[in-house]
Amino acid sequence: MTKKKGIFDFSIKTELLKPKQEQQISKGMSAEKALEMIQRQMKLNGYRERTLKDYDVIFNHFLQETNTEYLEDITVNTIYSWLDGMKYLLQLKVHD
Repeated sequence: MTKKKGIFDFSIKTELLKPKQEQQISKGMSAEKALEMIQRQMKLNGYRERTLKDYDVIFNHFLQETNTEYLEDITVNTIYSWLDGMKYLLQLKVHD
């Protein structure tokens, strides 16, 4: 007696399901790359050099304080946490 193949019989090549170790999963655009793009656009729109420098300092401070590398890492909670830290710093400056 032979078994007939049914329409629901299938086979899976399991090697296709295993992730390749050398394939690195991208987290998206780096925050520094995004900053470069924003600054290029700001220059094209005629922003002054001082504005560009201030933006660079503030954004890099944000990245450093929040340990952020990729845009996908920035959440509402990350921003609120950073802003709360800034409020604390401002209070320290007022009391000095």
